[in-house]
Amino acid sequence: MTQVVRIVNQVTARRRRSPGRPAGAEPDSRPASDRTGINALVLLDEIGAGTDPAEGSALARALLQELHDAGCRTIATTHYNELKTFAYQQAGMENASVEFDVKTLQPTYRLLIGHAGASNALEIAQRLGLPRRMVQVARRLLGRRGREVDEALRRIDRSRRQLDSQRREVEDLSAQLDRLRA
Repeated sequence: MTQVVRIVNQVTARRRRSPGRPAGAEPDSRPASDRTGINALVLLDEIGAGTDPAEGSALARALLQELHDAGCRTIATTHYNELKTFAYQQAGMENASVEFDVKTLQPTYRLLIGHAGASNALEIAQRLGLPRRMVQVARRLLGRRGREVDEALRRIDRSRRQLDSQRREVEDLSAQLDRLRA
């Protein structure tokens, strides 16, 4: 957290010094792509972790918004569904994930831009031999909202896979059509 505070302080100081911004001015509401921002790349691993999840997620959202408003390019890793949905709702922010094969319990290392990965902790725990009753209790404890978010992320992933498959099929058919025309 000390490094994060240092980064935010540097960003804040640079924003104050930026030309054409009056002291104490409100943050620029234009999308980051439409304004001159701080030329910085900020990498944050498991942002907001190591504390109460609600507080960590709230701090992470505030931090991501501040960096975004300053025009920084930021890459943040997280397992918090709140941050995944936050990124979907913000103009100029995008989710990405590394595909994970639940059947083999291995990452595929395929980067999926525009897709927030769903947690697979309960499925993995069950596959690794945790008693089914414990996994069922965990699912109940997760609560309706948590299950709904995870299911929504899974539906998005299924839709993305179907669209990818259909896109490949259209590309193949288009190539066949081009060959027939030639």
